[in-house]
Amino acid sequence: MMISSQIHEDWNKAAHWVAKKAMNETARKFPLRGFTQIRITFTPPNKRNGDLTNRAESIMDLLAEAGIIEDDNWFEVPDLHLRRGPVDKINPGALVEIWEASV
Repeated sequence: MMISSQIHEDWNKAAHWVAKKAMNETARKFPLRGFTQIRITFTPPNKRNGDLTNRAESIMDLLAEAGIIEDDNWFEVPDLHLRRGPVDKINPGALVEIWEASV
């Protein structure tokens, strides 16, 4: 059994709001179905070690829960790129880029 922390719950609520706002600002139809390519660039707040895959899993789950992608399985998202960007103490976060893949 997994129990989310309050910090994660707060992040999830805020991120859902940002995702819905982004969906409303585009003419695309959601959820995206089929071959979707996603690139996530994480900008950490410090040089402390982190785990790209754990952080990406939260974002992928959010994209599916918010209705941006149909599902986060490898048939729907066959092309996933994870990167660590520069350290940014002022504006840490993640940039999520999504487009149709040519698989």
